[in-house]
Amino acid sequence: MFILTNAFSLNMLDDASEHNVKIKKLSLASARIVAVNLDKNAIGHQDTAAVVENVLTNGEGGLPTAERSTVVMDNDTELLVAQYRGPRLEEGAVELPEGATIEFYTVYAERVKA
Repeated sequence: MFILTNAFSLNMLDDASEHNVKIKKLSLASARIVAVNLDKNAIGHQDTAAVVENVLTNGEGGLPTAERSTVVMDNDTELLVAQYRGPRLEEGAVELPEGATIEFYTVYAERVKA
């Protein structure tokens, strides 16, 4: 399962005592390829979700509907993390403000078998 998020937190890991976490930075082109296979959009802030969708789809839309939800990763879950860097988004924003960027990463956390 591929889930779009705007952050990665240790709270997303399941209750196993040890995980191997792999994080890979992606180019925008690679992130757009990954975005085609998204199963869920867990970006809870609507303005952030709109900006990320605009960037990932070049304004064409089509990502799964954003829904605020708790994400718990297992060995079958991978995240596409859209890390926003910049000033606080204005209410109703759909584009990146001047000087802001979004960096994309995949995050995969594998349980270590004891």
